[in-house]
Amino acid sequence: ETKREIYVTMDGDNENDGLSPESAVASIERAIQRMELLPKPAATKVYPGDYYENGEMIVPEGCAVRSTSGQFTTNIIAKEGREQTNMLLLNSGTYVKGFTFRNQQVDSFENPTKGFGVAFAPGARIRRSPYIRDCSQVSGFDPENIAAPLDPANGNPAVGKGGGVILADRAVLDPNTTYPYMLAFGATPRTPNGLGYVARNGAGINGISSLTIFSRIAFYAIDGGHITLNN
Repeated sequence: ETKREIYVTMDGDNENDGLSPESAVASIERAIQRMELLPKPAATKVYPGDYYENGEMIVPEGCAVRSTSGQFTTNIIAKEGREQTNMLLLNSGTYVKGFTFRNQQVDSFENPTKGFGVAFAPGARIRRSPYIRDCSQVSGFDPENIAAPLDPANGNPAVGKGGGVILADRAVLDPNTTYPYMLAFGATPRTPNGLGYVARNGAGINGISSLTIFSRIAFYAIDGGHITLNN
């Protein structure tokens, strides 16, 4: 049998091969690097826990990164100093499922390019929509704190910037891309003073069961972007 899965656990070791739960690696970044060496399609399976990552992790075409237990138990947390990076960068036909993104910040409300859970990989040629399922962005949310005072006209400085869920930007793609779309199912924007779905420069997002709470702008189509929302 050909191995096509890489495993990630909090007590793993990045020197391992990642080909079984017993020989798991310790970071999602390392798992994706190992997955690139496998026959395609392949998958990275992430066990419950908190994973502190640098971001800008490029998911190979036709591959998946998914948690084994869902977003409430599996957190991808931007390392200190990496808050304004996009975490997972998607190619054609990629699949992301079951994560909560934390400690991210969008770089701008008006011209956002960084600070999102998922975005297109630079130079990707999209022939099949990446699929993002059962994820959320809760950066800036502390359930133990009383909500900070709001000042929308000045960007809510006491709240701080939150992260974004999805950025679909055609400008970063291979110009031969004919279908610059992402599909999201239950990818929930719940990020205080952050952004939800952003589609721009002719790209699009199809959002299914797209609930939102706390976001400064929940669904943002700019510069020729297109967003379709269902349910």
